[in-house]
Amino acid sequence: LNTMSIVVNHWRMDSSLNALIHCETGETRRLGEYHFILLETLAKNADTVLARSFLMTEVWKNRIVGGNSLPTAIHALRVAIDDDGKQQEIIKTIPKKGYLFNKNYLTETVNNNKCNVNNDNIEAVAEHAALPESTTEGKQQNGNQVLMSPAFDTATDTLKTPRTAVKKRP
Repeated sequence: LNTMSIVVNHWRMDSSLNALIHCETGETRRLGEYHFILLETLAKNADTVLARSFLMTEVWKNRIVGGNSLPTAIHALRVAIDDDGKQQEIIKTIPKKGYLFNKNYLTETVNNNKCNVNNDNIEAVAEHAALPESTTEGKQQNGNQVLMSPAFDTATDTLKTPRTAVKKRP
């Protein structure tokens, strides 16, 4: 599934788990359903001041929740995404107006469990992705094209299989 993922301050939002997954460490932080929707709403409207009433409607729909629910949820989100409540680098409280999500802490990425696909990651991604036809470098053998398997380790001449390493016969 190539769905777009929202990455907030190195935490990738995983909507199937209602969780944040850290790009480097893989640590998972589960969020409540409403916290997740709140973070998503803030992130999708980054650099826009969102009124408290708008957020309450978007996140809790028509449920009646206490007046403290939103500030409490914002606080929990700041903790989850490593935002300092005093500095408020990521989620800023705009007095008498609402909240603002700082776009500088936001990246969107294609959902392949990597956070930013840069050149360092391309090989790792290619191992899991089906290679497009244009890049299949094969060797001609008896007229049949043989694809080089990414799981074959040329350094040790072993084929990496899930169970055992098979030695290549000389």
